[in-house]
Amino acid sequence: PNEIKTLANLTNIPSNFSQLDVYANGDQSACEYIDLKFTVSVNVVNATLKWDLLQLQNNDVYIGFTVYYTENRKGNISTFNSKIACSEGGWESHFTSNNSIFLVNLKPFTRYAYYIKTYQSSMLSTQTPVHNFTTLPSEPEEPANLEVTAIDDQTLNLTWSKPNRINGILSHYQLYVVEEPDIDIQRERDYCLHSRTEEGDKIDDRDEQIEKEKADSANRNRLIEKCTCLNKNELVTEEEVSFLSMDVHLPICDLQSQSKFGFDHCKHLLYEPLTLIESKSAVISVEKRSKLTHNTVKKARNSYKPIHIDANLTKYKLKKLKHFTMYVLYFSACNEGNMCGPVRQSFARTKKQLNADDISSVTTKVENSNALVEWVEPRRPNGVVVAYNIEYKKVDVEHSKPRVECLSRNKQSATKRLSLANLLPGTYAVR
Repeated sequence: PNEIKTLANLTNIPSNFSQLDVYANGDQSACEYIDLKFTVSVNVVNATLKWDLLQLQNNDVYIGFTVYYTENRKGNISTFNSKIACSEGGWESHFTSNNSIFLVNLKPFTRYAYYIKTYQSSMLSTQTPVHNFTTLPSEPEEPANLEVTAIDDQTLNLTWSKPNRINGILSHYQLYVVEEPDIDIQRERDYCLHSRTEEGDKIDDRDEQIEKEKADSANRNRLIEKCTCLNKNELVTEEEVSFLSMDVHLPICDLQSQSKFGFDHCKHLLYEPLTLIESKSAVISVEKRSKLTHNTVKKARNSYKPIHIDANLTKYKLKKLKHFTMYVLYFSACNEGNMCGPVRQSFARTKKQLNADDISSVTTKVENSNALVEWVEPRRPNGVVVAYNIEYKKVDVEHSKPRVECLSRNKQSATKRLSLANLLPGTYAVR
């Protein structure tokens, strides 16, 4: 302390130092280094540090401890790198009067460097060397930028990017593929009386809807990247939408499961099991941890084994699928230890198969002025057959106009028939 005061007098620096100032090198580094024995217990996002206290002399006692810690992903912060260890840039600090501390809000599977400064009643400050601990791994985030497109009538192509945060060592990707049968609406609508219209086709065309949703999603992502943080004063408060229950919270969430109100009501989608997604083909549970525990889900999992895709891949082709069929895909990333992250859902339809809608067998039976037309419907058409148009005309008369009869599909028999009555004598062509 006397030397510090002497230096202050020689340099004309005001010597109004506190007792702590003259016993320590400020708040950056202590005058003495000691090595305490540490016990570290880690979890995924927290850690508990405990240290043994040294026996002090001359009735000196510990006043408190400041724990400094920071991420050390490169592992270059060590006891010999004192410039990094003694700078405050990037270091978090917490003071405690106990010889233990509980650190929270850490990142999974991340190495942290830490050291401790001690404060004693004698105004002496000591500092430990830098030590390290690593938090436990967790599930990765969902794969980013998932896109599914149809290449042909039997193949879907998947492309994606690695999760933004892997939180461990990525081992593989897990893919469930569920066929979604087309809804047979023949009983609900008579397409002979209420045929398809140009305006209706625009609404019913799912391919166009899918492309529009993808474009909207891409535009939204570009806007999110450009925008800055919103003014909290402009956001809707949570109290204003507190009437929303967990069952009806979805309307306030966009397609990326992010809240539109400045707080994250959608966050629980990543952590709590969602309602089971049921179809005629399978039952899949979408939850953060892909541990399917429900009895029906276990049964489905036994029936539909997931496809495991190498962790180094970012594209995959699903082959030997059915033509013009809608498939729902549940895609997730998995770390070592079979820790699978949240499921990303997508869907796509394979392309139409050439000639799949052709009717190859048509027979006619003529009796007097009546004709019976029979045919066998396509075995695997491109989609659901809702009606047949039978066109016929006289071919032995020039400029004969064709006539069209419509027959709603009868699901009871694969053989279809239409009776044409009171025909004029002559030769007819039918299709």
